[in-house]
Amino acid sequence: YSTSGDFDLMMKLYVPTGEDIGMFINDRLLSIDGIERTFTVQTFKAF
Repeated sequence: YSTSGDFDLMMKLYVPTGEDIGMFINDRLLSIDGIERTFTVQTFKAF
């Protein structure tokens, strides 16, 4: 998703059950050239 404001892009990410989201971001996202930092927001369905 393209955004306005402090961030250029938003990524919707599904992390497998039991996988540590911090490790996932550090190991898989921050190793991609051009990604310098991330801002993580976890959302949950509420009824």
